[in-house]
Amino acid sequence: MKPGRLLVCLPCQMRISLVFLLLLLLNIQGQAQAQDTPSANPAVNDVLQDMAKPQAPAAGEDTSSNPPIQATPELEEQEVDSEPVSINEPRRGYRGGDILDDRIDRLTICLARGLKKISVWGESVHWFKAENEELLGQRDGEEEITLTLSESGIAVDGQDSGSKGIRLRSGLGWLEYKGKVFREELLVYRVDNRLLLVNDVHLERYLYGLINKETVPSWHQETKKSQAVAARTYAIYRKIYRPKSQYCDMGDTAVDQVYGGFSSEDGRARKAVRDTEGQVLVYNNQIVKAYFHASSGGYLASGKDVWGEAQDYLPGGPCPYCTKSPRQDWSYSISMDDLGKAFGVPSQYRSRIMLSIISRTQDRRVRRIRVSYGKQKKTYSGEKFRSKLGYSNLYSTLFSFSRKGSRFIFKGHGSGHGVGMDQWGAQEMARQGYTYDRIVNYFYPGAQLKKLY
Repeated sequence: MKPGRLLVCLPCQMRISLVFLLLLLLNIQGQAQAQDTPSANPAVNDVLQDMAKPQAPAAGEDTSSNPPIQATPELEEQEVDSEPVSINEPRRGYRGGDILDDRIDRLTICLARGLKKISVWGESVHWFKAENEELLGQRDGEEEITLTLSESGIAVDGQDSGSKGIRLRSGLGWLEYKGKVFREELLVYRVDNRLLLVNDVHLERYLYGLINKETVPSWHQETKKSQAVAARTYAIYRKIYRPKSQYCDMGDTAVDQVYGGFSSEDGRARKAVRDTEGQVLVYNNQIVKAYFHASSGGYLASGKDVWGEAQDYLPGGPCPYCTKSPRQDWSYSISMDDLGKAFGVPSQYRSRIMLSIISRTQDRRVRRIRVSYGKQKKTYSGEKFRSKLGYSNLYSTLFSFSRKGSRFIFKGHGSGHGVGMDQWGAQEMARQGYTYDRIVNYFYPGAQLKKLY
């Protein structure tokens, strides 16, 4: 492992420049052959203008004419651009004294927040001020470094740094936090009088630590390659359009993408990433929202039905490969009293709670559900209802329910929101002999593979 180079998170005000850089990478190969300069082509200028606009869900768009996924799809091989495009020269800027970098192949991942103390272990550790890379201290050998709140910012091993941002770097290129090893560098910020821990890492090395968290380690290699493409695409989309905060692009949980750092890597995960290096999915010259989930229960959900995002490459429909997961069929039982507590129902009404499904989506998921008690009638979206009862209890919104005595019994299919790539479905396709490019083509119909770097 080699020591990395610290690059701090993308600020809101620089996202437009990153969008322009990304588009140029996606178009430079084909356009350079057709024109003396890319900007000489009016069509390129039109696309540049489109990319410069923030992506917004087309909530009012009618997708009723979108063709459903066919039970027996004809999957076409996708040709991936073979000429890599270099993005090694970043554009640099400043925000509040912090050095900024808008390289597409870098990510900042929030690992922990709201802390009063952070202890990091490493060998030959150096620490710097985040705002100007001023060296503050170093330790030779294997040492633990403790960061705490100080009067003016952050203290390192009891010494006030005079800064609200500290950058930690090991001579061996890795650092350990709470038993997990992370590649490259860690940053600690003081935010709202608490400490925030961030991993700054190259996108490809980030994926090394993601693959075995988002797939079963023993799964087919083509499944892992499909996951690498989807996760890389989603990470870049989030970095450009929806960063988690001014300090990091994403978190490390299922709310974003599950990431375990170097501790979660193995040779097969690294190979899947290397075999797809720099490959992303694009649609109309834009990075797609490459959502994925564990299992759809046999019916993929459309982006419009779940989040009001009408995208041609997220149409939803039946999936013949998506019925093999351990949670294809599940059930969950909850007492009326506990359900009432989850929804804030006064205790005197909990024995008289009534549930009614108001509407379902085209893929049979619960769109709206009503909770009634006394004279109160409250309506929730299927996803909101699921979140209230817990994602680990109601695995999906593809469910029905019944009442038995003082308990509600839910029976459902699949696990997750159901949009985009079904991970267990991808594994079944790989088991049947499909390659990763055909798998992503099936779950994101119309999207194209592009080698970004």
